[in-house]
Amino acid sequence: MKNNHRSIITSIDPHNQNFEVKTINCPTDPFTLDGGADGNVSLPLPREKLSDYLEVGDEVEFKKVGKYSCQITTLTCEVLRFSRFKRDLNSILKRLDNGVHPLKRCIILRVPYFVLLSAKKNPQIINAINDATRITENNNEKC
Repeated sequence: MKNNHRSIITSIDPHNQNFEVKTINCPTDPFTLDGGADGNVSLPLPREKLSDYLEVGDEVEFKKVGKYSCQITTLTCEVLRFSRFKRDLNSILKRLDNGVHPLKRCIILRVPYFVLLSAKKNPQIINAINDATRITENNNEKC
């Protein structure tokens, strides 16, 4: 893992199918991501499902696979089948609770609208959910 490039997503443009990253960890090897004056690199969005779950601020890792290709892995979001989620639940909860680990959310496939969030690492989202819940409860009390 020490030879992989880590970057943070700074912007996503779904219309042009591009995303921009800023390198945070770049070990010395022949694989380089050359950025512009601000250090950001614009890359095409991956075609696989990964691009559906990328968000600004996510940490991604680039692994050199071949001479001219690389594999992109998101470290901030894990997408799991329900069976694997049940097996790894203890480990997932520990990683979500750990302030040093980059994992912020876990999405469960085939379970509609089920996302496990870290309250410490996603305070804005948690506050928005709480506000929406309060508004819904207030509307239900008025009826």
